[in-house]
Amino acid sequence: MAKGDYVRPRSIFMGGEQKKLYRLEEHRNKALRACAEEWATIEKVPREEYWIRTLPQALYDLLGSLDREAAAIAAVAYLENEGYTTAAPPVQGQKRDGND
Repeated sequence: MAKGDYVRPRSIFMGGEQKKLYRLEEHRNKALRACAEEWATIEKVPREEYWIRTLPQALYDLLGSLDREAAAIAAVAYLENEGYTTAAPPVQGQKRDGND
């Protein structure tokens, strides 16, 4: 599969027989939360800002650690699934708006 041939992610229910997958996903989620908590400790972020500052930072860092196209496709698919509208960045040399 060529790099530009990414498949758009979607919400999928795998069923209860996929216990290994669910264990791995839970492990991933715990690791992400642990990263968020460690980041909050280092940056001295108040506990009440976990959902609005700390966890978003951990998710942002996770996406930043992945292949750029894969991260963008996952982020856009998630946002659009939640009802947001998204737009691709302008082609190099194009202006985003009249203020650039």
